[in-house]
Amino acid sequence: MVTDIIKILFMKMEWDVFRILNHISDEEGILVLSGENAKIDEISVARFGEYLKKKYLSKGVILVNRFERNMINHIKKNTALHIRIISLSPIRLKHFYKLHCVKPFAGNIAFTYINTPKDNKLGKYLEKSELDENELVCLALFRLGHV
Repeated sequence: MVTDIIKILFMKMEWDVFRILNHISDEEGILVLSGENAKIDEISVARFGEYLKKKYLSKGVILVNRFERNMINHIKKNTALHIRIISLSPIRLKHFYKLHCVKPFAGNIAFTYINTPKDNKLGKYLEKSELDENELVCLALFRLGHV
């Protein structure tokens, strides 16, 4: 129990330091690409601008696994100038996700994890509903209200 609390505090501190070092403000939307489903990641990148508009945000940051070179190139080709790309280790991305699951630290962040944790709603919708990946991103992940 105590070690879990210490881990959470460490992850929160890691997130705060990361935001400061990368100049990420509360006025920026954040999209974290998990790499678990390439199609969902690609659609999320394509629809990220709509998410920013819905949240009344003028800028965005996409956090991506540094080993996903194809995805990084895809993002560079398919995003606007007001969206920054930051590549991180998969462990760090997962730390941020775990922290957000325990205590949501921002209302302007979206994660594309579908297999983590086991009861992840995004993964359940993909598996058990008739929604395709585009509908899933628009309606469940970004909650845009339209496809």
